[in-house]
Amino acid sequence: MTEQVTNPILRAFEQGERVFLSETWYQVWKTTGETTNGVVDTWFEVVPPAAGPPEHLHAHFDECFWIVKGTFLIKVAGTTSKASEGAWIFVPRGIAHAFRNVGTENGQLLILALPAGRMRQYFEEASALLRSQPVDQQALQRVNERYGVIEVGPPPEGGSVVYHRLDVTELEQVQEIIQLALSQFGRLDVVVNNAGVMPLSPLAALKIDEWNHMIDVNIRGVLHGIAAGLPIMTEQGFGQFVNIASTAAYSASPTTAVYSATKYAVRAISEALRREVGQQNIRVTLVSPGVTESELAENISDEATKHYVVNVYRRQIIPASAIARAIAYAIAQPDDVDVNELVIGPTAHIS
Repeated sequence: MTEQVTNPILRAFEQGERVFLSETWYQVWKTTGETTNGVVDTWFEVVPPAAGPPEHLHAHFDECFWIVKGTFLIKVAGTTSKASEGAWIFVPRGIAHAFRNVGTENGQLLILALPAGRMRQYFEEASALLRSQPVDQQALQRVNERYGVIEVGPPPEGGSVVYHRLDVTELEQVQEIIQLALSQFGRLDVVVNNAGVMPLSPLAALKIDEWNHMIDVNIRGVLHGIAAGLPIMTEQGFGQFVNIASTAAYSASPTTAVYSATKYAVRAISEALRREVGQQNIRVTLVSPGVTESELAENISDEATKHYVVNVYRRQIIPASAIARAIAYAIAQPDDVDVNELVIGPTAHIS
């Protein structure tokens, strides 16, 4: 296979860089012997912007943006969105890395995007919302409100899905969602303690409020999930806790002291709980993701740390679906098999 990419869009996608296109013509030329397309030779025009995008959008879509002339197709998980001539196209952070292949469809430029997890729904709705000017601020707020809720696809045949917003730092709210599960499904099979925050900073920055917030969410949140679910699992004689830690639970680096400490704690809590409840047919799995597609870096207030995490460390990330598959694998094992720990990361690590 040979490949030559002269388009700065593709180079930026591959390198995880922010790009603003202001010139007129770019050429995409890729040669491959492994696809039916063969040689793809596509021209498209990028209109020099007369003015920048609305200021309020920068906080939500600051990875890459440009204006296209003609018809622009975005294919996400089999669904094609079409941008009209002259529209702003925004790519939310965490998606640009997934743009890989360029081809043509009916003579039009086609970019295949393969994001996963919650970003899929957010991208689909946001891209539809941003097809034309001006952007309705209330509509954007509705997208962001929905983004805070985990969206799921159609349930399995005969199944049903219920969601409920909660704050894991409040024990009563965690107990409420456990009771909701019981009332809807009659039993409690699995509790996934997934909520976490990661406002990294050097200790000398003394961001004490952020330290306490990490402790509240990352440690107390897990303990609240256990406190709410354990009595029910004990009574019914089965169940499983899946606690989400991090590769930071195995080593600490500059700026990760408090975050790593909270994830070490989750690891210790999981190990102790496993030894306590194994004889009661209750399983405990620790899942430790590496650099994963998420919004964790957006909450880093230390500018130097955020710049490094966003522009260097997060260039090699794995999709959220990889973590979902790991969780599903642990849950799918026979009742007498407990997957103790799963550590998942990109094949090519940045040290």
